[in-house]
Amino acid sequence: MSANRRSPGQSSLSLEPAFDPTTLLESMNAMATAMHDSIAATNRAVERMERQQGNDNGNSHGNGNGLGNSVPEGDRLMTLASFLKVNPHNFSGTINPTRADDWFHAMERAMQVQHVPRGQQVEFATYMLKGDAQRWWQEVSQLLGQGGVDITWADFRTEFYKKYFPPSPRTANGLELL
Repeated sequence: MSANRRSPGQSSLSLEPAFDPTTLLESMNAMATAMHDSIAATNRAVERMERQQGNDNGNSHGNGNGLGNSVPEGDRLMTLASFLKVNPHNFSGTINPTRADDWFHAMERAMQVQHVPRGQQVEFATYMLKGDAQRWWQEVSQLLGQGGVDITWADFRTEFYKKYFPPSPRTANGLELL
């Protein structure tokens, strides 16, 4: 019997996993890009916090870095742990526009009650995104944050409502939220 022939009970399936180097390379490039974007966002957040802490030195002249006191009164940094004390709800995505709108308004109320600075609102709200919503935001934030631009609360609101509360339900309910 030839070495290439199978006996009647042998399976034609290979036990070795299929290996596609192109797919592996694409996946690794996508992970590297995501890591690079995440590191860049973290660095921007750290720089912003350092500027705010440096400018919070009791005078209105800043810390000599040429930036002046760019943090308005009441716009001091807060920790995520402090924000989480109000138990804001997670959001995993939904096809129900009313639920999406309810979550968004609840998040705004939680931030208002906690006096979350404008510069941290997107970070805190997006921390509460889970599952499909988190994956959606990761893609959108990569597109919006290209070029090192900070994503504002208005940007987040616009993108959130585009995704979870499209124009047709808004106009059907007589609501124009944006």
